[in-house]
Amino acid sequence: QTMRGWEATAQAGQFHSTAWGNYKNNLLDRAVDELGINRVRLEITSGVENPVDYFAQWRAGQITEAEYNFHRYEIINDNSNANTINPNGFSWSSLDATINELVVPLRQRLAARGESLWVNVNYVDFGSSPFEHKASPSEYAEFVLATYQHMQSAFGIVPNSWEVVLEPDTSGASWSASQVAQAVKAAGDRLVAAGFTPNFVAPSTTDAANAPNYIDQIAQTAGAMGYVGEFSYHRYAGGTNAILQSIANRAVQYNKQSAMLEWIGADFNTLHQDIKQGRVSSWQQFCLAGLVSWGPDVGGSYYKVDDSNNSSPIITIGS
Repeated sequence: QTMRGWEATAQAGQFHSTAWGNYKNNLLDRAVDELGINRVRLEITSGVENPVDYFAQWRAGQITEAEYNFHRYEIINDNSNANTINPNGFSWSSLDATINELVVPLRQRLAARGESLWVNVNYVDFGSSPFEHKASPSEYAEFVLATYQHMQSAFGIVPNSWEVVLEPDTSGASWSASQVAQAVKAAGDRLVAAGFTPNFVAPSTTDAANAPNYIDQIAQTAGAMGYVGEFSYHRYAGGTNAILQSIANRAVQYNKQSAMLEWIGADFNTLHQDIKQGRVSSWQQFCLAGLVSWGPDVGGSYYKVDDSNNSSPIITIGS
């Protein structure tokens, strides 16, 4: 066990505050120098596989944010052949904007310190479509490969890890343990064939008590476990010492790292428990920064930003 990853989700009000340009540099400086963030959760929604770029339409003022959100997880298959990627079937602007606004500048700041930013790309699928990646491991694998190739060609960045699916045990995502395991196997095989080295993070269950079952299913799926580098869980339920120890035991058994990667409101007691019982090497509360206008400080963001004065926004570290 080596504590190596202080993670934040790449959300800092960058698409919601007109003051972003006036607090961006100060926030990112503080995130690196004051807080020590060295790992970022870069989310990619399942609806990126869609020929219509709803994010770009929202940013251009052509549709409302609510309309964009309605389509975020709307998957339209690029073509009927999972082995051939149709580049016109993907809309990358949402991913690219987050990379440009947060990932690239964080990488630059860490590089200046002689350190590296760990980029953990996280697939998010909180919606239903007539076509679903979870129903077709080969199509999920195509999506993963398309993302790796796009990030490499557009930014020279290859993900350090890929978080298979965010909170599969929620009603919104509803991925079974078998679906997660099959996705790991198919995507791992596809990345290797294309010359990449898979390093998957899973299962990232909302309820920590559900993680062992998902891990066991991966272990029972021939060829899958070798692609996993980290057993992940969230702490919205099931965070007992016994459950955390069972996850840690599996990490030892399979020679993997473990990670607690989200709990809004997690505090220093949570951190101690996750390190000691969960044996974690990476940890996250939640997003990098939230706007004061979004609500009070409830432990959902490392920093709060008061942007009521556009020219002089105030950044405060969370409690």
